[in-house]
Amino acid sequence: MTGKDIFNLINNIKIIIIQNKDEIEKLDQQIGDGDHIFNILRGLEEISKLKDSLIEKSIDQLFKQLGVKIMTTVGGSSGALFATLLIGM
Repeated sequence: MTGKDIFNLINNIKIIIIQNKDEIEKLDQQIGDGDHIFNILRGLEEISKLKDSLIEKSIDQLFKQLGVKIMTTVGGSSGALFATLLIGM
């Protein structure tokens, strides 16, 4: 797997989340405060901006830097959880 593969996956995830945004928001409103979709989309947008600077990095460095970006841009517990996952990969 390469950096290009990772960013292609990120883009595909972003597309799927956008296509299902209303349903995700509705579900989150039933169990939370309804802001999960906005945090996730903000995080995906921010890490997408890193593509040019990270695409040639080793996979472990790429995941670590993506995790740090998620930690600093995605609020709530989901930001910390996703960041920890990425940093630990």
